[in-house]
Amino acid sequence: METEGAGPVPLSAEQARAALAQVASAETQVITRLAYPSWYYPSLGACVFVAFASASIDYAAIPYGMIGGLGIGAPLLTIVASHATGVHPDQALLSKRVNLNSAAFLLGLILLAAAGLTVEWILDLRGAMVGCGLLAWAAIILVGRRLDAAIVADALPHLPQSGQPSQPSGR
Repeated sequence: METEGAGPVPLSAEQARAALAQVASAETQVITRLAYPSWYYPSLGACVFVAFASASIDYAAIPYGMIGGLGIGAPLLTIVASHATGVHPDQALLSKRVNLNSAAFLLGLILLAAAGLTVEWILDLRGAMVGCGLLAWAAIILVGRRLDAAIVADALPHLPQSGQPSQPSGR
């Protein structure tokens, strides 16, 4: 009796439904882990705040604030958060809506920094960059959580409904 080439063993309808339910459960677990942990955005905002506020401290502090806050702090937080969730959203796989909103928000942060530097240095209003840093911190928390919700919402329609297998998204 040879078993090679015998093909797959047929499943009963009940076994197939149970297997599909397991796949749906695994997909749901991965999708819900796409959002960063609750501590991520406040911490990321603090890194950006350090970079902004360093301009109010002294000209000599700016490189330390930029390197510490943006060059080391932000990437390190992202790595730790990705390890904490086990998932890191790939920019290439995110929807155009999420990517455009992320790019628009980054542009907004750059414009906020430019406005703060103008007020701080040209209008000589000391502490303006600290205020801009606080605005950036609050905006990062708010917008970051909204982007996470959009990422999860974009992924949810791809879950199987009522026992139907999931279909590739084609993105």
